[in-house]
Amino acid sequence: MEARLSSTIDVHFDAKETSAALRGRHILLVEDCVTQGRLYLKFLQSAGASVTLECNGEAAANAVRRSPDKFDAVVMDFQMPVMDGLEATKQLRKSGYHGAIVAATAFGTKELTAAWYEAGCDEVLEKPLTLLGLTVAILHHVSR
Repeated sequence: MEARLSSTIDVHFDAKETSAALRGRHILLVEDCVTQGRLYLKFLQSAGASVTLECNGEAAANAVRRSPDKFDAVVMDFQMPVMDGLEATKQLRKSGYHGAIVAATAFGTKELTAAWYEAGCDEVLEKPLTLLGLTVAILHHVSR
């Protein structure tokens, strides 16, 4: 299996490698859609990650403030109640969070992608996410 990340890095995985790729990593998954949240939770867990799930940006920002060194990466949805992913990403960076932030959005416009990077996001993935794409994106940014 092959995935392309940011159009510049080729990463090769087989199913066995993917199942342990995130072992020992703690990921904060921020997703308000129950169905997608369950699916992405299963993806991350099947890659070996320990996962904390929050349903809005404010809850995510609070979780990171309470335990700033707990999360290796955050997977952040865009459109959520209470606080959207862009604002939550800005708050995480202002509060000193230096871990990876991977945006997950169904709205892949150039303007929105630019706004994500400006907010402090490390990678922008378009939904629907795949196990391989999500795993590769997280590994790329937590391995730096």
